[in-house]
Amino acid sequence: MRLGIFTGFLAVSLCCPAATVRAGYEKAVAGVRVDDLQLGLVDGLLSRDGRSLSRDGGVEILLSDNALPMEMFRRAAALPSDGFLLAAKTERPASRGQGPDYGPHLKIFRLMLIDARRRAASGDRAGAEAGLLAAAGFIAQLAEQKAFTLYGAAALGECAEKAYPFFAESLRGRTPSPSYMRELAVRLGRALAAMERMPELMCAESAELEKNQLRQDLNPEKAVLERGVMPFYRRYAYRRLQNDDYFALVYSRFDAAADARASALREAFLRNDPAAAEDFVKGQLRELAAKDARGGKLGVIGGYKVTVGDAHAVRSGMADSMVHILTARNAAGYWKIFPVHHSAAARLGLLRAALAVKEYQRRRGRLPDALERVVPALLPEIPKDPFNGFAPAAYSASPRGFSLRSGDIVYED
Repeated sequence: MRLGIFTGFLAVSLCCPAATVRAGYEKAVAGVRVDDLQLGLVDGLLSRDGRSLSRDGGVEILLSDNALPMEMFRRAAALPSDGFLLAAKTERPASRGQGPDYGPHLKIFRLMLIDARRRAASGDRAGAEAGLLAAAGFIAQLAEQKAFTLYGAAALGECAEKAYPFFAESLRGRTPSPSYMRELAVRLGRALAAMERMPELMCAESAELEKNQLRQDLNPEKAVLERGVMPFYRRYAYRRLQNDDYFALVYSRFDAAADARASALREAFLRNDPAAAEDFVKGQLRELAAKDARGGKLGVIGGYKVTVGDAHAVRSGMADSMVHILTARNAAGYWKIFPVHHSAAARLGLLRAALAVKEYQRRRGRLPDALERVVPALLPEIPKDPFNGFAPAAYSASPRGFSLRSGDIVYED
């Protein structure tokens, strides 16, 4: 049965690469044999050295049981992405609950790292490098996602953190193959290029999701149903108040608040300044709360006034109140993803720079005395340290090797 699935997967791969990625990942995650209770055990294996992994019969069984999902995952991760392979585009996404579940993907990702370290210790360098290239390919595909980008950023951050020691270990010394280094540089370059666009995509998508959710939750059809259970005087007043002008007011004011927040979050994201983002959101909510308070509440007297006088002021106050309520509902701590994103970019940037330094060393027989020596021929630009005002990452070389540093993240060779 498993052979039939694999044969079918290969047949699809020959005729339609895009379909291959979707089918490959779907079949891979459906076949993974690691339940949530075993995940802690798998995480523990990530810290073990290759020799102990290669001697452990339980590890051999675990990897053997998941050999087919891992192979499907490797093949899918090797293919290019159009930005919608891991999470398909939807016309009007109205809920983050529609987003992808990357949990099964991350289980296989962990297994591939363990398998790569085990293979390297057993002398199977080619097999180890193939697994690590698949990990880099998956990271690039996550970075290139254009739908539900917040999910992708969170998964990418976890993948980069867990894979960094494995990538670094594979590069140290003079053992990596030139073909592995070239392809790893390509995949890391793809990921880093796409990550530069992620802040804008995430913030814009977040605002769009909020606007769509609003229109799903608040519309004339639902208002009719809600008025049906109100007392008579309120039902009469609200029927007059909740006209087209009211919904237009709510939508336009909410959209303006969502766009302003998206813009502020994007600017803070690019500076890696979570405090500025949090301050803006809190300040915005204070302003909306003040407008809400000035609008007052619709009681018996207010309801009577609406039936006999001009309802515009009351309608405007109601719109302010609704905008405050709905904006507060959406005031999630998006700034918490900032350090996750920037840590991932720092790790991948150091690895990409290390590859350039090692290639320079291979060609010249010596280490460069500064990172500027490898730019732009081997490295598009010197990676920046997002935890030090985006200053250039630190580099030092000695007769014994070289090191790179970005914040607390270090690469040593």
